[in-house]
Amino acid sequence: MWAIWNNRNEVVWNSKSNSAAMVVNYASSFLIQWESAQQVEIGDWRIKSRDGAAVWNKPKQGELKCNVDGAIFSHEDRVGYGCVVRNFKGEFVAAKKGVLQGINDPEIVEAISFREALSWIKNRFKDVVMSVETDSLCVIQAIWGKAFSNSYFSTVIGDCINMLRELPLVSCVFVRRSVNRVAHGLAKAMDSMSGVVVWENTPLSFICNLLLSDINE
Repeated sequence: MWAIWNNRNEVVWNSKSNSAAMVVNYASSFLIQWESAQQVEIGDWRIKSRDGAAVWNKPKQGELKCNVDGAIFSHEDRVGYGCVVRNFKGEFVAAKKGVLQGINDPEIVEAISFREALSWIKNRFKDVVMSVETDSLCVIQAIWGKAFSNSYFSTVIGDCINMLRELPLVSCVFVRRSVNRVAHGLAKAMDSMSGVVVWENTPLSFICNLLLSDINE
């Protein structure tokens, strides 16, 4: 039922409809991941009790927070992803955006976006305590459940788990879409950009209002 509802929302809000087979496969994959998640302890992969937050919250002093999201540009057969890092004051620290070609599965897009965020963190913020927030429940539960198959999604999740083993100070957090507005805005903006770009210290003008909105809520 959740997969059907999610497909309905894609039609209403994004004018995109998946086939019945894709909806069934998505539901089956999600069920397998959920069942596996019930059989392991949360602590293994540093899933936080604050999962499911509906409002963006500042990290603790000395810590950072990274929000990540992906967006599909169906008319161009490519996707964009955005990662935004902020400090304990809610201030902008850095952001990364990128574009990938030939992917149109929402689940895989979210997984790849999360992997790109972890790769960036590993290279740039490895020794910093940080939480990584995504509004993709399937990604967090797949990492939590450590459920593998021959699917490309599971391969990407495996890459994420391997990187998390090298990032003991990083935790994974599921949040509501309302919390992920800045990362979503950055990912959607990739429709008019190309390549991979990183900004530090000074935020992009088109996400400034979103950054302020999160601080003021």
